[in-house]
Amino acid sequence: MTFVVAALAAGALAVPLAPGSKAPKIEVKEWVKGKPVPGFSADGVYVVEFWATWCGPCVESIPHITSLSKQFPQVTFSGISLYEENADKRVQKFVDKMGDKMDYNVAWGGNREGMAKTWLDAAKQDGIPTAFIVSKRQIMWIGHPDNLEEPLKAVLAGSYDVKSAREKYIQETDARTYSKELRTEAQEIEFSYYMGKVDEAKKRFAVFQKKPGAERYTKDILFKWGAYENPAKFKEELLVRLKESEMVHFDMGYFATILAEKEPRLALWVIRQLLQGYKGQEPYWMVRYSAAQVMRTLKEWDKALEFANRARAEALAEDPEGTKGNAVQVISKFIKEVEEAKAKG
Repeated sequence: MTFVVAALAAGALAVPLAPGSKAPKIEVKEWVKGKPVPGFSADGVYVVEFWATWCGPCVESIPHITSLSKQFPQVTFSGISLYEENADKRVQKFVDKMGDKMDYNVAWGGNREGMAKTWLDAAKQDGIPTAFIVSKRQIMWIGHPDNLEEPLKAVLAGSYDVKSAREKYIQETDARTYSKELRTEAQEIEFSYYMGKVDEAKKRFAVFQKKPGAERYTKDILFKWGAYENPAKFKEELLVRLKESEMVHFDMGYFATILAEKEPRLALWVIRQLLQGYKGQEPYWMVRYSAAQVMRTLKEWDKALEFANRARAEALAEDPEGTKGNAVQVISKFIKEVEEAKAKG
């Protein structure tokens, strides 16, 4: 990431928690399985993994963590649920349902407070699942639980180089943080244009495009703005892009919902292209949901309901247990709102 090196030449960004740092306290609301872990002993090795019941990748990692806990019985494994409320005992119910597949200590740590701040935010981790290895009351490693085994073996063998791990982690975190800041600024510039602040957006864009690494965003911004300024060229380029990646279909579905506010006919054209699917495949449910949103904007209530109901059915078939997100609930709410709008005429 050479652009990050240039951008950060003045000095590294602050990473309060990294390999080599003292491990923060364990502060949870409730232990729901196994033995409570009140803290870290001087001679113990621990894995602290953060997850949530709604997080698909977290759920997929659970059997792997269980396997590691059996492979390394001398290590204390704890899974701390964050970013969710627990008034309905959802964490306990989830853990009970998992049974032996989730066979290590589990706790509910709260929502965005507590360990979400002292561990994840402090380590500049903005996603889960994320695991930490703690030894001698010190953070040794931070990363995805799927990559946990090798550093854990090294820690147990006494061969782990925490100094090098710290330097690498801070460098990678600086790069990730800078990229996130670029992405956020690009989104702000892009959406100020859609909100009618065209001159302001273009002035900010002129400055933004000179920043190291900004080119990954500028081309896409200009492409989307072209839908308003040069529709014919936009159509031509979109047809090419749609053949390159399925992710373009998801992105353009969302963009069509924005475009429909000022360019409804072009938005409809975009939706028709997306509904043809990627390389002849059936379009993903998110594309159908985008189509429903466009139809709602155009007050085509029946078509909006048709697309939304099919999107909901496909989302439910993909995630019948509701462990990958709340798509079904979101679409159900949308359907209710459209039905109410249709009833009002």
